[in-house]
Amino acid sequence: MRSNRSSWFQLHHFWECLKVLELVKYRWEPADFIKMIVCNAGFLLLLKQFFPAMIFLGSPMVMAFVYMYSREYEVQVMNMLGFFQIRCGWLPFAQMLQDLLQAGDVGPNLLGLVSGHTYFYMTEVRSRLLLPESPSLADVANFVLHGTPLVEEAAAADANSDDGDDDSGSADRGDDDEDDDDADADADADADADEDDAADGDD
Repeated sequence: MRSNRSSWFQLHHFWECLKVLELVKYRWEPADFIKMIVCNAGFLLLLKQFFPAMIFLGSPMVMAFVYMYSREYEVQVMNMLGFFQIRCGWLPFAQMLQDLLQAGDVGPNLLGLVSGHTYFYMTEVRSRLLLPESPSLADVANFVLHGTPLVEEAAAADANSDDGDDDSGSADRGDDDEDDDDADADADADADADEDDAADGDD
């Protein structure tokens, strides 16, 4: 009875999460949606070799999709079992707690969590990070001891060039301001001279 109830909740989460991912996130990229399913299935088959006692991979697959959904919409507030309001980012852990209480085993959920997190990191997080291609040991030591960020040399060079362009632009603007001030001073001097000449003529 507990297993059937837990399976029903897993099917519900599987349907809801996969439906939102397909209709919203991957609406215009169906190939990426298929790639997500195939990659998670392949990675779970690989992880299963280390857990031969695990026969079915339905629960890990559901957890992988639930994790992807929760990371994509982690700030959204959702209804849990019709009684609780939780942030979507906590959905995988809420399901793990639910399975622990109903089935007494969270091993399959942990396997799906690892698979979903790996795929999300490789496709969504890593592409946004600025990582060095081959950091040296000194760079790693500085990062660990002093918190010095690891950045690519090309990116650092681009940043320095941008700063140089900004400085040169500021200098050019300063020169233009000085020229304008000189022109204003010359105009004032000419006006004063004209007034003096007019006064002399009146005399």
